[in-house]
Amino acid sequence: MTVTNPQHFIDMIPTERWELLNGRTSLKGKLSGKEPDWVEPASPAEATPGSELSDNQSATPLTQHDDSKDSVVVAVEVPDQSEKKGEKLIHGKIQRLGDFVDTDALAPAQFLVSSRTNEEIGSHCLEYTNPEFRARAKEGFNVVVAGKAFGCGSSREQAVSALLGCGIECVIAESFAFIYGRNQPSLGLLGFTMDDPAFFEAAVDSAEISIDLEANKINIGEAEFSFQLSTMERELVEAGGITPAFKKFGKQLFDMICGSTKDGRRTVEVGGQAAGMQW
Repeated sequence: MTVTNPQHFIDMIPTERWELLNGRTSLKGKLSGKEPDWVEPASPAEATPGSELSDNQSATPLTQHDDSKDSVVVAVEVPDQSEKKGEKLIHGKIQRLGDFVDTDALAPAQFLVSSRTNEEIGSHCLEYTNPEFRARAKEGFNVVVAGKAFGCGSSREQAVSALLGCGIECVIAESFAFIYGRNQPSLGLLGFTMDDPAFFEAAVDSAEISIDLEANKINIGEAEFSFQLSTMERELVEAGGITPAFKKFGKQLFDMICGSTKDGRRTVEVGGQAAGMQW
């Protein structure tokens, strides 16, 4: 194999095409239509007939005002559409998985486009690597205990959706891949890491397990273990994910779920006690 100067082939590309590929062309003249106009939402008094709120919606005035003295921003409470409601206690059986369980195995690529719900992509979760996984999840083996770098590979959020769709309620691992670890609470799946070797010795496949979200405790047989979960993670999981939480709290989402303090700091609860700052 030899290295060849590609200039001859580059010279064959039309100038306009080359500039387009390099992003050097201007958008001027390519946009049609008039400039968009910003239109303020109508106030309740200006609402058109027939736009009344439904029985399961209510308009709640907030404390956010604009420049005029008589104007107030009105927020409409959207009914909670989340299918998953946060629970304080999870009880089930363990499915043990190993290290480096990747997102391509959790949500196989050929099913991503056609799957429209958690259940649809969940019906293919670990289809090729652990074919019995989905059936066991439906039988109550709803807690995954895994090793290092769970969720590595591509950054597809469907990996979390697949676990939710096949009935998994919690994932405990030695470590999570960064993006996967962020996706878990954002989509409403409980997950946290453990570094206690005794926990992984006790958490054998098929063992019964209880997870207490109020006390931050895990019980496997007679053994009890503590785990860490931030306030944000807890609130997102209990809300069913960031989308239902946004529908509920709107722009005040992170102030509400993080419990903002005057100095902008957050606290992390460890076994019911504050354990420093969470930014």
